[in-house]
Amino acid sequence: MGLPYIQNSNPRKIGEFSKKLNHCVQALQTMDKLNQVDGYVAVTLEKLPTIRGDLVRTDSDWERWNFAQLSEAIRLWTRQNPVDPTREKSTNERPTKSFYLTSRQCVYCGEENHKATTCDKIVDVAERKQILKKKQLCFNCAIGSHRAAECSSKLTCQHCGKRHHSSICDSTKRDEKKEVL
Repeated sequence: MGLPYIQNSNPRKIGEFSKKLNHCVQALQTMDKLNQVDGYVAVTLEKLPTIRGDLVRTDSDWERWNFAQLSEAIRLWTRQNPVDPTREKSTNERPTKSFYLTSRQCVYCGEENHKATTCDKIVDVAERKQILKKKQLCFNCAIGSHRAAECSSKLTCQHCGKRHHSSICDSTKRDEKKEVL
């Protein structure tokens, strides 16, 4: 759970992530505890939003991955995308707007005790869309500074199945769920 959130597809950072993950996987295997944490694979995969699509594209069963399979997929990605020193970003380059948002913060109110989909401070869908627009965040993953059409995330809305973040769904299905609750 302590692995960093990687905001971009920098091969060096993903390589470091891969090494840390592999070390954790090996330690848990040694203690015979690896199968007890496999439920966190999806959470760990969310820490790599820019390459998640690349990782899962070739395996239709990726939603059932365990940590050993995730670790191997990341290792293969780093092998296929070696570090190119000529393409490394300058340290003077300004970070993207989404750099300042940690993966544990609600994108709408900034609090750390809930996710964007369960925010009860900013509930109006139009206001949520305006916040995403103002912060220049993706309407699909709500974290990258790219357009939804360019988003590598394969996830869709939990309410209507369309390609947008569940927190900005304005379908009638979502409204019906609220009435039931």
